[in-house]
Amino acid sequence: MEQIETKYTIIHYNNNDILNQFVKNITPFSFGNWFRRPDSSCIDELYKQVQKVLGIGSLELSSKITIKLYANRKAFVSQYYMLYGRTNKKLPRLFYDFFYKVIYINAKDISEGMLAHEFTHPIFREYFEKSPPRVLTEILATYVESHLHTKVKEY
Repeated sequence: MEQIETKYTIIHYNNNDILNQFVKNITPFSFGNWFRRPDSSCIDELYKQVQKVLGIGSLELSSKITIKLYANRKAFVSQYYMLYGRTNKKLPRLFYDFFYKVIYINAKDISEGMLAHEFTHPIFREYFEKSPPRVLTEILATYVESHLHTKVKEY
């Protein structure tokens, strides 16, 4: 696997097409972005926006967030089965593994909001001395996803 590093992440991928698909899908559409070629800087900008929505300032992580990209659903599901075994329950579209501290992503099925949601998990792991219950983390991750572009009130 190849990799690229940003200020806050290390992204693993098999080829540039997968990376380009990922970056394109998480780059928010706006008139200004129409003419700009998407690049990996949007990943760090999104990370900073998640921190802003959570109201935790500029938290410096002790290590970068690892992201593993997969070309399609089949490759993503194959990795899921390798990690957790087969299951009858509905599989996630992407997920953060709390043990390995890795975000696993199908590059064709990702959006800016979905990545923001997943960024919340490692941020909370780092911010709190003892990680809060997963249900609380999910509630706040969902909040981040839905308030990503809302004007953030500063306290």
